[in-house]
Amino acid sequence: MRDQPEADSRALLVVGHSEGAMTALLLGGTVHPRPAGLALLQPQAIRLLDLVALQLHAETAEAARQGQFTPEQQRIIDAAIDAAVTSLREHRPVDTTGLPPAVARLFVAFQGPNGRFVESDDAVYPPAAAAALRPGTRVLLTCGTSDAQVPCATTDALTAALRRAHAGGPGRVPLPGVDHPLHDAAHPDTPAPAALDAVHRFVYGRVKTGFPAGGSSSTPTASS
Repeated sequence: MRDQPEADSRALLVVGHSEGAMTALLLGGTVHPRPAGLALLQPQAIRLLDLVALQLHAETAEAARQGQFTPEQQRIIDAAIDAAVTSLREHRPVDTTGLPPAVARLFVAFQGPNGRFVESDDAVYPPAAAAALRPGTRVLLTCGTSDAQVPCATTDALTAALRRAHAGGPGRVPLPGVDHPLHDAAHPDTPAPAALDAVHRFVYGRVKTGFPAGGSSSTPTASS
């Protein structure tokens, strides 16, 4: 796109969702010319296996709360999840003993033909990647308050890293009631108005020049 005569290479924006937002962040720090802005929608903001472990621990805790597991079973499952993550990172076969069948299948799938992808994705720590951005790069980072896959808290370190990198605003924008696919209860099959409004304001509206110190503020696509 940057080579097309009708494109302004100084005004290119990259928009990514989930893992695609991590890809957008990596592009923002490596391509030339550097993009003018990045929209990171519900981004993968921590290492892949840390995010998987967080999700699985949350699901196990909820199952225990509902009486599906005893506290001791929950402890065993949580320990097995952490051990599986360590094995993957140390390039050892995963011992699925103690894992529920669905979780065991997940970790088995992370090995073999998928191992290279998992390893390469898990090697990226998005807050570290933010340091390569050109100072002043405009950044929108959304997080949905109903997003169980990428909870808002997982974007804290990336938000702080973007601030240290002197990224421009609007910064992190929480989306009330919005889930990971950018839906809300009233719009289960289409993007929620709050998500569309955040992107529209970022692309067309006025933005602050500095990444805000607080946690919130009022096109090629890389998506997962």
